[in-house]
Amino acid sequence: MLVGQEKLQSIAFVVSMLVIIGIAITFSILFILYGKYKIANIKNGHEDPLVEKDIRRKYRKIIEGQLKHEVVEEEAFKYRLFQKTETVETHVLERDPANDSLKIDTKPVTIYDSIVGSREKNKKYQVLLNIIFGIFYFILGVLIIVSVSYKLMGETVYFGNTTLLTIKTGSMETVNDSNTYIDDNNLTNQIEQYSIITLNKVKSDDELNLYDIAAYEHDNTIYVHRIIRKYTNSTTGVTYYTFRGDANSESLSFELTITLDDIVGKYTGFQNYGLGVTLTYLQSTIGIVAMAAALIFLITYNVTEDRIETNYYKRILLISQELDKKLGFITSEVK
Repeated sequence: MLVGQEKLQSIAFVVSMLVIIGIAITFSILFILYGKYKIANIKNGHEDPLVEKDIRRKYRKIIEGQLKHEVVEEEAFKYRLFQKTETVETHVLERDPANDSLKIDTKPVTIYDSIVGSREKNKKYQVLLNIIFGIFYFILGVLIIVSVSYKLMGETVYFGNTTLLTIKTGSMETVNDSNTYIDDNNLTNQIEQYSIITLNKVKSDDELNLYDIAAYEHDNTIYVHRIIRKYTNSTTGVTYYTFRGDANSESLSFELTITLDDIVGKYTGFQNYGLGVTLTYLQSTIGIVAMAAALIFLITYNVTEDRIETNYYKRILLISQELDKKLGFITSEVK
């Protein structure tokens, strides 16, 4: 029955994975198609009126400055005509000491150059943003790899001599009144359900003592209970351990004679409930497929958005050149 249940869980895991990833891929394809449609509209000039309107709004001061420049030129003409001695107050006029006349700055700021300048100023911000997204993708990828590894390798992926383990039951959370040895020895290191704990590898029987908390494996399942008995067979020299959960009134039938070969690690005393709940979710089927789906869609979204933004920027430069020409500005060539 247990084998059939495990098979059913495996099938459910695979189906759930395929369904959610399929949804993510479907939405990613739809977004890619949207990106192609958007880019085609931009390149064909279908959005030019909106782009020009946006440019005129953002760079209104530059356009008004050009109109002011035309008024100043008219004032300068009057100055030369009537030989006035007063100075015309403007940012584009200067008095030339050599011939006591006004000279006009004929190289005003253009819309095109302003857009390029803004782009250059924002490059550092864009690089920082890309770094942040890169770190986020890296962390998400690592979480997926670790979660899948925990699921496939029995939740015992070691980092050196230490492994992280989440407690799925409450067998070590409370104390059963029948376990009098807990109060007698002031054993207050109970473990809250769903907490994450750290375990250290055990190489010899000397590292395990009576009332230590340790993890052992039985039928591909890891149990974290307390050692309530330790004895060595005088004939064979093999040391046996009896385990029991603090919340249990008696030991399980299979944990009466545990040997060193069955022991996964010794509890270090570290536990964290919040991190444990998070990792429990990430190790679950829905957690793994949700992270995988999110990674697929976010990468697709960012790549598509970047292509749209690049083409949109090129179109802005072309339209800004046309506006500069209408206003009489001298512009650079679009690269």
